[in-house]
Amino acid sequence: MSLSQKHYLDISSWLGKNRNDQATKNFLPDLKNHLPGHLSGLDYDRDKTSFSAALSL
Repeated sequence: MSLSQKHYLDISSWLGKNRNDQATKNFLPDLKNHLPGHLSGLDYDRDKTSFSAALSL
C-alpha cells in the first residue's frame, strides 16, 4: 500500500459510477475475499479459498 494519496481512488464512488458494467458485479465482496489471501502470502488458487467475515476486510 502506498503512503501517498496521489492516486487515491474511492472504490464506492467508482462502483456507483460503473454500476451498469457487468465487470463490477460482486466486485467489492470478491475483492474483500481476495485480499486476505494475497496479503497473507498464500499461493493464488483462483479465489477458491473463502475467508470468513472475521478475516475479511
